Amino acid sequence: MTAQHGPVVLVLTGARHDVAALLYLLEQVSALSDVSEPMPSGAYDVRVSATVTRRHPLTGGPK
Repeated sequence: MTAQHGPVVLVLTGARHDVAALLYLLEQVSALSDVSEPMPSGAYDVRVSATVTRRHPLTGGPK
């Protein structure tokens, strides 16, 4: 398995407050860009897409 080095596009679906909490957490540990506006998804859920990248490269580990 090869390591993921580039940005990752996420699509989050759930209750508005749950999606907002997860986006806040992701923003604390990574760099977010291209975050979409919440779109309705079902009766009570929203869908948000975002691009996530590492702020710093991974270091250490087996070589």
